[in-house]
Amino acid sequence: MQELRQADIRTGLASASHNAPFILDKLGLRHYFDVIVDPGTLQNGKPDPEIFLTAAKLLQLSPDNCVGIEDAAAGVEAINRADMYSIGVGDPIILSHADYVVKCLLELRLQDLS
Repeated sequence: MQELRQADIRTGLASASHNAPFILDKLGLRHYFDVIVDPGTLQNGKPDPEIFLTAAKLLQLSPDNCVGIEDAAAGVEAINRADMYSIGVGDPIILSHADYVVKCLLELRLQDLS
């Protein structure tokens, strides 16, 4: 997240959890996110791409200029359906439809995406 901030890359959280803002506050991570999608405003859940498309719109970005990170197959499918670059975090077999897969977020570096 620090690399993204230093590179002036905007970030959004597209979590279906209503507790996500609270958790980010408790972890001291909320300042890393420019936007947080309120799942209560959405009509459809994942694998529908609505949550990711909403995040892109709030960030004022075209979906094809966005990267989505997910740990669930339905989330990766939603990212792909939003025409974003998808990164799966976890089991490469379950997340095989992601564009790029890492076992944990600690393996992910900004330089790997350029």
